[in-house]
Amino acid sequence: MCVSSVDGGKSLPIPYVYVNSSGSVKYYRPMQVVLACSLEMYAFPFDKQNCSFTFRSWLHSVKEIDLALWRSAEAIANDKREFMNDGEWELLSIPSSYWQIHQDDTDYAHIQFNVLIRRRPLLYVVGLLIPSIFLMLVDVTSFYLPLSSGTRIAFKISILLGYTLFRVNLTDELPATAVNTPLIGVFFAVSMALLMLSLIMSILVVKLLHHSEKEVRQMSLSACLLDKYGSAAHGFTESALTSIKTLDHINPSGDYDFDASLEEDLLSLNEIQHAPSGLECVLQDLVSLHLALSQEDVKKLGSSSGRFANATLVRLSEFLSSGYKKGVRPVKDWRTSTIVAIDLMVYSILNVSWTDEFLVWNPEDFDEVKQVSIPTTNVWVPDILINEFVDVGKSPDIPYVYVTHDGLVRNYKPIQVVTACTLNIYNFPFDVQKCSLTFQSWLHTIDDINITLMRSPEELREDKSVFMNQGEWELLHILSNYKIFSVDNDDYYAEMKFHVVIRRRPLFYTVNLLLPSIFLMVMDIVGFYLPPDSGERVSFKITLLLGYSVFLIIVSDTLPATAIGTPLIGVYFVVCMALLVISLTETVLIVRLVHKQDLQPPVPHWVKYLVLERAPALFCIHKKHSLCPTVSSQGTDLEHYKDNTYGTAQCPLHHTCELGQRLSHHDREGRLLGLGLPPSRDPTPPVMDNILHEVTAIRHFLEKRDRCREVAKEWLQVGYVLDVLLFRVYLVAVVAYSITLGTLWSVWQVA
Repeated sequence: MCVSSVDGGKSLPIPYVYVNSSGSVKYYRPMQVVLACSLEMYAFPFDKQNCSFTFRSWLHSVKEIDLALWRSAEAIANDKREFMNDGEWELLSIPSSYWQIHQDDTDYAHIQFNVLIRRRPLLYVVGLLIPSIFLMLVDVTSFYLPLSSGTRIAFKISILLGYTLFRVNLTDELPATAVNTPLIGVFFAVSMALLMLSLIMSILVVKLLHHSEKEVRQMSLSACLLDKYGSAAHGFTESALTSIKTLDHINPSGDYDFDASLEEDLLSLNEIQHAPSGLECVLQDLVSLHLALSQEDVKKLGSSSGRFANATLVRLSEFLSSGYKKGVRPVKDWRTSTIVAIDLMVYSILNVSWTDEFLVWNPEDFDEVKQVSIPTTNVWVPDILINEFVDVGKSPDIPYVYVTHDGLVRNYKPIQVVTACTLNIYNFPFDVQKCSLTFQSWLHTIDDINITLMRSPEELREDKSVFMNQGEWELLHILSNYKIFSVDNDDYYAEMKFHVVIRRRPLFYTVNLLLPSIFLMVMDIVGFYLPPDSGERVSFKITLLLGYSVFLIIVSDTLPATAIGTPLIGVYFVVCMALLVISLTETVLIVRLVHKQDLQPPVPHWVKYLVLERAPALFCIHKKHSLCPTVSSQGTDLEHYKDNTYGTAQCPLHHTCELGQRLSHHDREGRLLGLGLPPSRDPTPPVMDNILHEVTAIRHFLEKRDRCREVAKEWLQVGYVLDVLLFRVYLVAVVAYSITLGTLWSVWQVA
């Protein structure tokens, strides 16, 4: 049988074998095999793989069955005639080797064929690498966009989100190996990091340009922080024609019964006309043998004359099967229970042994034969089942059991088990699972069948010799527990439970789920560095939010679905999305304060006290510098001359009109003299009156605008202080949440 097979495969039934005159039996059997291969995926998709076919006798030692290559190793290595070479894989060679393994004080023969194959990378180059390179080239080209146009940030964030979705969509295309990450996965992660750095650089430059365009600019907390600390398992399936050549004189199945179809075939051979004399004799012997076997009991062959008369194994088989009833539990005293010893080796080897008191013989009477293999169908077998079975599985058929001279029956059975496990996925992908396999007799009570361990619990706990440790799961240990239970408080049953403790390797999920999410959250934090009145922050954050929503929809199939509890990583994604929503809401409010000052009422006194006085002092927020009071001084000068009859005019260069000064001087002089007469006035042209009226109207307009500007300036100051304050709260929440989850996941990973 093929040791590395994980599936029984689909093989065509071949009812015949070739037998020549020397007793050589040729058995040509087409066989489809599903293997579990240890894959090295670092060089994917330019990788080479080595899948091995190991053939051995599952039960018989090398003293009973030895193996040999039919052809030379060189001929097998270079034979590619039957390989279908138009698929994803290219066959390189098939080297072979022979060795013997020592197990349980017995040597077993092995022949291993190593199938060396190479992947054709064209599909993955076109579907994975080229689109990624195109996106990187487009990002480089975006540096030619002028920053003043306001489109570079939106362009780059669109590329980053598109690349994120591209990676998530291709998660199923990449091999999910948990031992190491393929180099192409590292390439995708580094490319995404470069896109993120490119976007951060653009945001910094936009901030600098926007700062230089304004007369007065108070840095928000995001700018302060950035200025102070710096900017942020395919199994390989192959149809192979397996040729097995054995030398034996009896039917390998061990069964001497011929079915009706075989009888018709043998009898029809007698009707062959003009057959050579040698062939005619052979045919007559075959027909005579069939008639003899169908009319006489097999046990008479031991005493009859023929080629089986002196065969020790035949005599021993007669002795053991004489009067044996496989339907009766093999104990001489019905009060004695049959002890069934169970051993488990993950991944798929189940050892079961028990004592059959009816299969006992004296080795001296049978040429010192101390053990013999007999068909499983001819002996009593305990009804040991696995309670957690949800599928019968696909296991190779082992038709024999070993029987020793003292009645010990050993049933080494490879079995593929599909069980129902209770999973605790709260810590996913850093979870440790415990799946149980419970062995018990389905019908017999403990008085009939008892169960014990074949090895000590300590040896069983640390046995990882045959576990394939290259997949997503890592075997920690195997615990065993024996107990006796009762269903109706009358009959008691024995059960042996094995707890297989495994731990998930989280590297694949960290690279493909956590890193993209972390990158998007970092970009949201950096987005606060964009000036709130530049008009780009809202579009930046809404694009991030929409991209994260699509990201969650795509990765929902990757997360384990359970109705008992939600994985912490799912809570992490939901909280991250909630933080993005809060960030967007805060940005919308700040933009509303910055761009809609003319529609705002005066700032309430409690807002001035809390936001403009207390908050900057408590949280060390620098106050925004006051605007230049040019317009206010103009209004004051105009107010100084409000009593003038003709009014005064303030020139743009702050020079007082000489006419207004002269008239005011004569007016004051006449009043001081106390003449009671109106002062003399110089005649003024009508044009001057119109000018003075216009100046008065301008004065009232400027006074009103100054009042609005004062309100707008106060709301602008409130907006910048709130922007700094809310960003600090947001940053503290993100950092605290990230540290908490990182600590939990680190503890779970080490545990």
